[in-house]
Amino acid sequence: MKKYVYLTLLLVLVFVLSGCLVKPEPEVDPNKEIASSVYDLNQIQPLAKMYSDFVESQKEITKTINFEASPFDTLINGATPAVFYSNYKSQTNQTKDKISVPENFDPENLNWDDLLEGYNGDNNYWVGFIMEPVNDVYPDDNNLDIPGYKIELHIYPKVQMNVNLYERVERYMVREDAWYVVDYYDNNEVYYIDGEKVISKDGKIREIETVVEFAKNLNEEGYPLFTVNGEVPDVLANLSLYDYDYEPTKQGTGVYWIHTTSTFDPSYLKGNYEKNSERFYSEKDNVGTEFLKIYTKMPDHGNYYKQTKTVQRNKQETNYMELKELAIEKSVDNKDKVKGDGVGYVNEYIRDEKDGTDYQKLGFILWKDSNNISENNWDYKETLEIEEIANDTWTGTRTSFDKETNIEVTWKISIVKSEDAPWYTLRYSNKTEVQKSVNDEKVLFTFDGTNVNVKNLEIDGGVFTGIYNNGVFEGTYTKNGKEYNVAVSKTLVILNDSEYTF
Repeated sequence: MKKYVYLTLLLVLVFVLSGCLVKPEPEVDPNKEIASSVYDLNQIQPLAKMYSDFVESQKEITKTINFEASPFDTLINGATPAVFYSNYKSQTNQTKDKISVPENFDPENLNWDDLLEGYNGDNNYWVGFIMEPVNDVYPDDNNLDIPGYKIELHIYPKVQMNVNLYERVERYMVREDAWYVVDYYDNNEVYYIDGEKVISKDGKIREIETVVEFAKNLNEEGYPLFTVNGEVPDVLANLSLYDYDYEPTKQGTGVYWIHTTSTFDPSYLKGNYEKNSERFYSEKDNVGTEFLKIYTKMPDHGNYYKQTKTVQRNKQETNYMELKELAIEKSVDNKDKVKGDGVGYVNEYIRDEKDGTDYQKLGFILWKDSNNISENNWDYKETLEIEEIANDTWTGTRTSFDKETNIEVTWKISIVKSEDAPWYTLRYSNKTEVQKSVNDEKVLFTFDGTNVNVKNLEIDGGVFTGIYNNGVFEGTYTKNGKEYNVAVSKTLVILNDSEYTF
């Protein structure tokens, strides 16, 4: 009997030991392949950015009242601030010292019919301002005692379909004899919206722009124009000019220059971001050129953040605008430790209104390793061109080239505006036979006044439906009968609350 017991124990021991010698199969994450598939949404990232910028018409405000540009030119009619204030107050029968322009403008009880149409010649905005007399516009200079006016200028996107921007307020002072800025009496502010809800009128969330220094005396030395021989330098051939970590040297200036910093932290709001930015701007002979250093920290879902440094140069001449920028984007954890190599990318944008039509071009270049950026080692390049062929109708092409596959593909694209939502619809069709694609025209993006919508987009055997906002696609991805919640950026995919870095 003991032999049977011993034999049984021996067999059990051998079985256990043999089990220890067999290596367990490594755990396979079935969602990683899905995350890799949905990451391919980034193939349309440049087109989504172009479309988003196009429909939102969102750009930095860089100058206050230009009395020679519409709508101020006909209103002010060449008068000094003192003459305009006196005449307008009398004409509109306003009795208080602080007057509104237009007369019924009230920023706390806004009526769009009470605003001026346009802003310094740009018809994408509405504006209104408050004007209040002060005894001395140089409070910090005991040698100067010159009266003037406080100006509180409110600037609104003309079509309130911007995802984030709701209103910009600038608070500055002018002399009684000239409209140029001589001082700021409070910080500038940018208010935002979350969907249809204004989130900043109670002071809870807003962007504060502090003016560090500006041209009080228009003849004093300031920042130079950030162009090369009057042109915006090419990014690839001048990468060092776009890798800027120090303050530019004052060595002469145009007629206007300013240095500002901005902070904004609505980080608990989905889709918004923390921003610390620094802006240097110079202008000469109505040709504005701008240099920006922007550091952003975009919250991703989970423990990682998207951190971006952007350096930008641009110029604007009447109806022509050119912008070029280099951005370095990385995912970092809460201790600012970098996760992965990050990406680098270039945006080159041109807008030209000629013969009453609108031409726009966007170039996009991508490096997969932000630590190894040089003129010739980029991974992907894309060019988008559209031209207005009729009222509210644009057509053009999108051409991409991938160095890894050595394949170039060209699409036809069109953007059409309608009176009702979705106001702008982008359609595209494949123009080449290089890649497998149906040639039927498809709707790629629509804009409903709040979101850039992406509907039923086929990606790697699955279908994505959602929105694009600030470089991130958010929505649902359906593949093989299963649905996943996803958020896709250039460096990170969040799939059902799990993080996948690429």
